[in-house]
Amino acid sequence: MTRLGIGMRQIVWVSCCRGAKEETALFASLEKLAKPEAWFFEHNTRGLGTGYNEALERAAGSDRILALVHADVVVADAFAVEKLSDAMQWADG
Repeated sequence: MTRLGIGMRQIVWVSCCRGAKEETALFASLEKLAKPEAWFFEHNTRGLGTGYNEALERAAGSDRILALVHADVVVADAFAVEKLSDAMQWADG
C-alpha cells in the first residue's frame, strides 16, 4: 500500500554529529534515497539526548515519524522509508 504513496507518513531522519553533516555516512546514504527530510544537529557538543529531545519537541503535534539515528549509520535499503512507514502503519493498527 505505502509503496504506491497511499497513507505513507513522513519519515524525518534525525542525527547529531560533531562536524558538518556532509562529512557523515548517514548524510551520504540519505542523499541516495531521493533526499528524504533530515534534521542534522551539526557541530554538536551536547549529549545525543538533548538533540533528540529538541527534535521531538519540534515534531510534537505532527504526524511525522522520527528516526533517531547515529551519524555513522549507513541506510543501504532503497525502500527504508517505505518499510518504516509500513511498520508504523501496522503498529498504529
